[in-house]
Amino acid sequence: MQIKKYNNWRFLVTSTCNSNCFFCHRDGTGIKESILDFQFFKSIIKGYGKQISKVRFAGGEPLLHPDTFKMVEIALFLTSDVSIGTNGLLLSKYIKQIRDSKLQKLTVSLHSLNPNTFEKVTGIKPTGHSTILNSIKKLKKFVKIKLNVVVLKDVNTSIEELGKIIDFAVENDLNMEFEELDLGSIQNIDFKKYHYSPNKLVNDIKRLKKVSFKFDAAESNWISWINKSKIGIQKSHCFNNLCKKCVLSRPILVYPNGVINRCRLGKPLVKGVDITL
Repeated sequence: MQIKKYNNWRFLVTSTCNSNCFFCHRDGTGIKESILDFQFFKSIIKGYGKQISKVRFAGGEPLLHPDTFKMVEIALFLTSDVSIGTNGLLLSKYIKQIRDSKLQKLTVSLHSLNPNTFEKVTGIKPTGHSTILNSIKKLKKFVKIKLNVVVLKDVNTSIEELGKIIDFAVENDLNMEFEELDLGSIQNIDFKKYHYSPNKLVNDIKRLKKVSFKFDAAESNWISWINKSKIGIQKSHCFNNLCKKCVLSRPILVYPNGVINRCRLGKPLVKGVDITL
């Protein structure tokens, strides 16, 4: 099997999180609290730096790691395509650091614009929800923000829910991506109860916003634009039954305990494939 270059890396810097999304499979990190060793991170950068063109810091909640911004600074020496994926609760604390870091991309998980729905999904109180929205509005002035919305049937799929969060993105010139609930979540929740077909979502938004979508087969997603906002609907890779193809296209995962992999569900077919230091 031909293996791609080591260009796209996703560092899960901590398994600890300050929210409690009921669908979360912890991105394969398990439930044991751990953080990525800073020296181990630097060894990866030293070993693969010339090939790295894209880096994302995630978790858990990456802003809980004491060295996240040190890692961001190092990564930005290699590529401008560096981002942090966060639930947004701590953004207000780090606005100055984000601005000073010259970070250009930020992904915020925002599963609803309704504070009550958001609390149901994440456990975050309405005051925290308000803090997240205010931080987004401040940060959008100097960093490109993408909203990630996990689609949950009968939770955030009503026309009212969809309309509000799309309007928020468009009004603030934010990109957003709706993500299909994937097979990783079957361990924690009633999957059939909450799964909503991305094909249905495409049709919902077409009717709601009178827009057209283009399907990108390589990325398994639908794309549309409303003003300056890119609206994506991501189809889960785990439904494609293309493990060999998926492992070549997905980022290399670095877990908080130092394990490196390409499949966050740890499937034997691809677990640990070709990754060495």
